[in-house]
Amino acid sequence: MTITKKTFHVLGMHCDACVQRIQPLVSSLDPLAKVYLQPPSIEISSTISLEQIRKALIDLHSYRIQEEPISVINQSLRTFLPLILIFLGLLILCGWGQVIHGSWDLTLAMRQFMAGFFIIFSSFKLINLRGFVDSYRSYDFLSQRFPFYAWSYPFIELGLGIAYAWGKQFLWLNVFTFFLMLFSAISVYGALKSHRKIPCACLGTVIKLPMTWITFVEDLLMAVMAFGMILSH
Repeated sequence: MTITKKTFHVLGMHCDACVQRIQPLVSSLDPLAKVYLQPPSIEISSTISLEQIRKALIDLHSYRIQEEPISVINQSLRTFLPLILIFLGLLILCGWGQVIHGSWDLTLAMRQFMAGFFIIFSSFKLINLRGFVDSYRSYDFLSQRFPFYAWSYPFIELGLGIAYAWGKQFLWLNVFTFFLMLFSAISVYGALKSHRKIPCACLGTVIKLPMTWITFVEDLLMAVMAFGMILSH
């Protein structure tokens, strides 16, 4: 007898760990059920209803199941909405700083942006330091060689944020930031080229984001800003 299958789409599933959380729960409904990451979906017997799946996953609050396909654009917007809001907030902060300054100053704008960036991102990492360390060491080559680097990284970012917020223009600060973000971008690039599905640690584990080229561009942007301020000395 042929078993008819149907597909349910999963919102909020970004990595292999998500698949491993969901698979045993749907397997309890249908031993032949399959959970896929790309696209994020559950393939299961057509005799299983949407409500049965939702009930099985009731303790996993990070995921939402629906029958209609999820628009790639809508899914991306929902996934990266926290990151988008943070960057918009930083741009507004920089714009307000220019208004207070009374004239356009690119160096000041970059310094304010970097101060806000490092303080906000380090704060999210410090909420669950252990979770960040485990996630960061899964792809960062320096952390894999030197575990203490992963533990100290959020504190380094916080220190950089405070230093940039202080308002002084130190050459060593920009040089250090340039190499820090360059090494980070190289690690992200390596993870992306390996095609591994891993979570991004940029906002710790509080806000779960997948590792994408957005992470690479984010790190590279900070390195470029630091390099620009080096040239301004």
